[in-house]
Amino acid sequence: INAEYMGDAVYDMTIAYQGSRPPHWFALLCGKHRGEEIHIHVEKFKPDDLPTEDAAVSKWLMSRYEANDQMLADFQTTGSLPGGK
Repeated sequence: INAEYMGDAVYDMTIAYQGSRPPHWFALLCGKHRGEEIHIHVEKFKPDDLPTEDAAVSKWLMSRYEANDQMLADFQTTGSLPGGK
C-alpha cells in the first residue's frame, strides 16, 4: 500500500442489518432508509501501520475480510457488532 495516495487513514467499515434486503447506500447517506436498525463498525488504520509489500498487503486484506466475516456471523446470534449495545 502506498501511503502517499491514501490520505491520513484507511477506514475498514462493516455494516450489518436485520432483514433480507440491504439498505440502499444513497438512502443511508440521506437519512431516508426504511427504518430498519443498522449497525456500523469502523476501524481506523494509520498508513504508517499498514504493510507495503504486495504479499503482506494481500495477507492483511485477507485478515480484514476474515475479521469482518466473523463479526457478521457473530451479529447473527448477538444482534450487535463489537463496541455496540
